[in-house]
Amino acid sequence: MKTKIISIVVMLLMACNVMAQDYMRVYFKDGTSQKIYLKDITSIATKKLDADGIQHSDYEYQYITTHHNKYVYNLNEVDSITFSKFKEEEVINNLTNDLPEIFELLSDCENTNDAKFILRQIKDFQGVENAWIENVTLYVSFIGWETMGFSFSHEIENDENDEAPTQYINKANSMLHKIEAVVRPDGKKLKAVIANQQHYDERCKKYKDNYYRLKNQFESCDISTEYIDKPGLSFFSKDIYDFDLIFLVTHGNYSSKTNTHHLVTGEELFVVPKDYNILDGRTEMKKIVEELLKGFKLPYPESTDDHIRGNWVEEKRDGVMCWVYRPIISEKFIEKYAEGKFNNPYSILFNTACQSVENNSSLAVKFLDKGLGFYLGYNGINWVGKNAGPKLFESMLSGISFNRAYNILPEEYKRQLDDHDYLHYVKLSYFKNPLVSNYENIFLFKQHTKQIDQNVVIEQYRKDKTVDIEGVTKTIQPDSISYGFIFWNTQNLYRLGSVEASEKELLPNEEVLFRAKLTDLHPGNSYRYYAYSYDGTNDLYLSGLNRGDTISIEIPFDLACPDNNHPHMIDLGLPSGTKWACCNVGTTSINSKGNHYAWGELEDTGQFDLLDYEYYTWDELYDDEGNVVYRYNFRYIYIGNDIAGTKYDVAHVEWRGSWRMPSKEQCEELVNKCQWEWNNGNQKRGMLVIGPNHNMIFLPGTSFGSTSGSYWSSSLGAEDYSAYCLEFDQHSHVGVAPSARHQGFSIRPVHP
Repeated sequence: MKTKIISIVVMLLMACNVMAQDYMRVYFKDGTSQKIYLKDITSIATKKLDADGIQHSDYEYQYITTHHNKYVYNLNEVDSITFSKFKEEEVINNLTNDLPEIFELLSDCENTNDAKFILRQIKDFQGVENAWIENVTLYVSFIGWETMGFSFSHEIENDENDEAPTQYINKANSMLHKIEAVVRPDGKKLKAVIANQQHYDERCKKYKDNYYRLKNQFESCDISTEYIDKPGLSFFSKDIYDFDLIFLVTHGNYSSKTNTHHLVTGEELFVVPKDYNILDGRTEMKKIVEELLKGFKLPYPESTDDHIRGNWVEEKRDGVMCWVYRPIISEKFIEKYAEGKFNNPYSILFNTACQSVENNSSLAVKFLDKGLGFYLGYNGINWVGKNAGPKLFESMLSGISFNRAYNILPEEYKRQLDDHDYLHYVKLSYFKNPLVSNYENIFLFKQHTKQIDQNVVIEQYRKDKTVDIEGVTKTIQPDSISYGFIFWNTQNLYRLGSVEASEKELLPNEEVLFRAKLTDLHPGNSYRYYAYSYDGTNDLYLSGLNRGDTISIEIPFDLACPDNNHPHMIDLGLPSGTKWACCNVGTTSINSKGNHYAWGELEDTGQFDLLDYEYYTWDELYDDEGNVVYRYNFRYIYIGNDIAGTKYDVAHVEWRGSWRMPSKEQCEELVNKCQWEWNNGNQKRGMLVIGPNHNMIFLPGTSFGSTSGSYWSSSLGAEDYSAYCLEFDQHSHVGVAPSARHQGFSIRPVHP
């Protein structure tokens, strides 16, 4: 029974969640003892296996796992155990004695590589339970208290050798235009915050100019913006959820032992010079320890819920390197203490902290669960986040979507380069709320392209074959910019090019209405265009444009028709005065090929073999029983040299009045006096025929695939088997030639 006393007592205490005692001490038969902090125990088990995994049937081994260590005891070697509470005076004395010693050892350490050499000494201090290093942080677990981190921030920032990161500002400001603000779902204007935990670190002061500049850019875009130099615990529990755009500048780390991501807050509790004098600082250190044991007067007694509530972070103050003690939070804090939710499903949080998505995205997910739209963070130790954040937001302010703004970030901002100029494993990633859809089209602002009425398009095109378009731009910073339009043909997605409206030195917040003419437009085609502003520093068609809404216009075929009640007589301005119909026989659509007829027939039979032709005949010989035994004397039946207006003219029969089939001469006039343009548009493939007076008709392709067209005239050919037809193909071959009368062609009527 004695050998199982550890299991029984500890299990009972843990099962009942009774931590009346702070620690237990295990006494061994050899006179040694071991102290274990009860609150730190995560699991216990009794096995027949020793620490090396070797089974011993005659022994039982007690396994006790804490946050930081694993203890294996042979219960046959245990003499007794005791449970005790730490006396506050004992803890204060231990911390008061140990902390100055730790500071003294750390004073000569520039990074965690140096700290490895003092790790053993720290572990030997009376009040220290354990010490270990993860990435840029030295962790020290104190007996009777909790774990404290010491982060070497200059490893994270690399600021001492870093140039002021202003290169991305240059002319990018000329791309920032405010036209349409994307408002929150509640109808209110967007709110932004720049929360800079590193505000008072003198090594980071050169970045502040860029942060203030970003604030001015937000405000120039009518976005209410706050700059917070001490984002404390209340910021993460409540204030942050009121913003749509969050740029968080802070330190962070990931603890593999607790599987949590830590963010350093801006609350500053204690500042200790790095060259701390042990003797002179004893009294001051005792006060610090007493405050720490009181919970340093914070409203959240367990801000990370993993026994690590604060970090000593390296900062430079008044020219002196110091240790600054700041509370930290983790995903457990967000889950336990967050009071609000994000109101905007497209809200964005850019977090510069190191390792905020290391190993897993649990911290990002906690923010997404609170309604955040996008979380951006790094998986490793980085010093480029302070550049990448402003660049991302500036790109979005320029009218670029979130997806494109992320994609065009300079590669060195997304995949950090190490000292050897090859890609480090550090990577910027973003996590999207699953409720957000179509995120590729999420903009902060859009350049404005003015909508144009389709009736105005048609009216102007009829007048001079052009279309006037308009855009609006408004600059935030004074600079010389170009602005104009990009347009393309939607039929084949061929980008026709750009129309430069102007180039001008703009004053801050000056709004400019600019216009341009679209030319080289063709009926039957649809076009799209958008207004842009451009500073000349980037690829015109990709990353450098502040794009406006895309507008679609259509140049229809029936420009000369007064209404949609087809057919109409279209005056092309031909010398003969002939007016051509706007559509074919058998349809009331100007885009349709209509029916096919053999020459002189009135029905679309769908059968156009010679023997099926109504005006083709022969003589026959019969046997005594009346069966045909021989056919001979095959010939075409003559129905006239010109069948226009006769009973053989299907245009006249179907449409009545003066409508008729065109003669050979009228077809030749159409060929010789008009401009012919092949159209490959989405409305229909065929030939656009533009008359001397600029009115036009459209002749759809009539062949399979609509790559060519054949239209009957009313004129008989030189041989009785043929009649003249109007022919064309996609290679712009146009002419009038005879074809066999039995073939099925379309008919375009004329009106004399």
